[in-house]
Amino acid sequence: LRGATEVASLGFPLADRSGYTDILHLYAGERITVSAAGLERGRYWRWENVAPSAEPRAELLRKAYQQFHDAVSRLAGSDTGVLAFLSGGLDSRCITGVLRSLGRNVRSCSFGWSDSLDCVLAAEFSAAAGTYHSRGELGSVLSDSLASLLETAAAPPFPIERPRLVWSGDGGSVGVGHVYVNRDIVEALRRADFAAAAQCFIADMGATAQASILASDLRVRIDGALTQGIAEELTRIPCEDPVKRLYVFLLENDQRCHLSLFFEDIDLHRFDLLLPFFDGALIETMMSLPPDWAVEHRFYNEWLKEFPPVVTAVPWQFYPGHAPCPLPLPKLADQWNKATFLRVARLRKHGTLEATGRAWADFPKGLLDRNRFRIAMLLYRTGIRDYKYLLNAALAYQRYWRNSSGRWGVLPAARARPD
Repeated sequence: LRGATEVASLGFPLADRSGYTDILHLYAGERITVSAAGLERGRYWRWENVAPSAEPRAELLRKAYQQFHDAVSRLAGSDTGVLAFLSGGLDSRCITGVLRSLGRNVRSCSFGWSDSLDCVLAAEFSAAAGTYHSRGELGSVLSDSLASLLETAAAPPFPIERPRLVWSGDGGSVGVGHVYVNRDIVEALRRADFAAAAQCFIADMGATAQASILASDLRVRIDGALTQGIAEELTRIPCEDPVKRLYVFLLENDQRCHLSLFFEDIDLHRFDLLLPFFDGALIETMMSLPPDWAVEHRFYNEWLKEFPPVVTAVPWQFYPGHAPCPLPLPKLADQWNKATFLRVARLRKHGTLEATGRAWADFPKGLLDRNRFRIAMLLYRTGIRDYKYLLNAALAYQRYWRNSSGRWGVLPAARARPD
């Protein structure tokens, strides 16, 4: 239940937990040795052991770009035509810019409304970069978006050799932009107050109340487990610098499990992703940067000067509080705008209600609070309160409950990180 609560609240389990008892995730750089004597766990690599670089900043910028360029080239192989997600942000445009500089024909696709800032900027960049661009409707589930993207792969004027491989910018915002490394958490880490840092992270992720859908006796027993789990991970990472400690925490938890649900369903949607921002050499360089330069997209914005000029020819969306785009932006609602958020929520409301409605007959008694679930579903359906987060949490718990044939343990003891 502890691992399932972490998935329901954060989107990923912490440490080596999964949503299942005695099924563990490998750490980064972990090796499992199986012999007649038993099973032995060990680490041959640790992110926190990457030494700070003494190289000049200009050289670090150049090296990071070369590593990214090489990763894109290696993943592209001999393809002449490729499919790529393209948003109004930086990550997907950096990939597309390098692909075009390598002479690849790119069929790009964005998802959303034609009047959204995200889609407008994606279309403007596509025109500048010379991709064949389309806009798909924002689906309630990922498989809908992937299916609509596949339809574009067969269209002229050029073939897509591997139409079920899609380029995606996942990993860029955390790996290069240092999203989630915010000042409140860093200050708490400077004081070695790991519980306060954990609570700041939970608040930043909006993950404070998902476990309230549990039955009352389980709520009491699981209370504080999320804070405890994050604090345990932060405590175990031997980085003196608080920025690096938080960055390693994100790499080994959020980023390591970032696409877990995508890959759990890969046998259903049968797509795979090409992900150059997860290149190990690139992330190693990011680990070696001076912390004050790496945060808030500061390095990222300087890094853009190494890319083909088309990458910075069109404005891009940027994270609130991070280094801004120096070009003027159209006066349209961005993805953090409340109106945009509500528009997306309304679109996905039907899918959420349909899924929770189906779940009602199979609702796990004794695990979830049936009355809270009924009230949350009613208030969400009528628009009185936005309880989508509770309904999604209930669905996450139900999935693990169903896969485990209704068996669960509450709070297993923490294990030591492997040496």
